Amino acid sequence: MCILCRIREPQKDLMRLKIVQGQIIAFDGSGRSLYLCSRCLMGDKLAIRLSKLKNITQTKEQIHLRIEELKWQKK
Repeated sequence: MCILCRIREPQKDLMRLKIVQGQIIAFDGSGRSLYLCSRCLMGDKLAIRLSKLKNITQTKEQIHLRIEELKWQKK
């Protein structure tokens, strides 16, 4: 389930991330993680909503750049 819009989709269709020390990283198999759907990943309010959910120290621009990097790594 996407943590932003709460839509239920198969896990293979969602991006799995985790936040470590205020930084967004790809899930590495340990610790807590979160899932985001493709619609929320494309949304303009992603950085704002993520920063409200978790203690993220990155700026909005850094969050968007990091998400884009992680999207390319997933492909």
